Amino acid sequence: MTTTTTVLPTTTASPTSSMSTAQVGKDEKVRRDGFRINSMNMKDAKNGEILWESKFESERWFNRNGNQKEPEQDELTAHLPKDILQRQSITRQIHFSSNEEIKCLKLVQDVKLNGMTIEQWKFDFGFVVPHSTNAWEQTIASNGKTMDPTLLSGNVVFDTSFFDGDELIANTSMRIYYD
Repeated sequence: MTTTTTVLPTTTASPTSSMSTAQVGKDEKVRRDGFRINSMNMKDAKNGEILWESKFESERWFNRNGNQKEPEQDELTAHLPKDILQRQSITRQIHFSSNEEIKCLKLVQDVKLNGMTIEQWKFDFGFVVPHSTNAWEQTIASNGKTMDPTLLSGNVVFDTSFFDGDELIANTSMRIYYD
């Protein structure tokens, strides 16, 4: 898969709240409050047809237990249409809010099949204005080699981490089912 990132700045004011941190591992810190995923959608990049969309409960989105997640702990699930795998390219739009300035927002996503990483995707957003709500669009293009959705369904987990430069902001795991 090849990826491109399109930044769609739709910045609006959002309420102020304090930001706290908690230790993760020995030297890694995760920002707990102030960074939220509000919603996400996936579209056919060619015709704009919405294939999947969801709004998330912010408190369920990220690992909040103060240490590295155990497999399946706090894991979210998503049901996607199986024909999404047949599309030439998909556009994913993430709507997020941040109470703090983020100098260099990055997303790293490991795609795991039965616990083994089969792909890793990296996206760069860049600077995030404090107290803002933003839309971030990424296009993911197929290389034409897609596995059978019945083999993938329930066996694929997307481990997603958001960073400010090298500092971990938040992370989550989502198990994907293809219906």
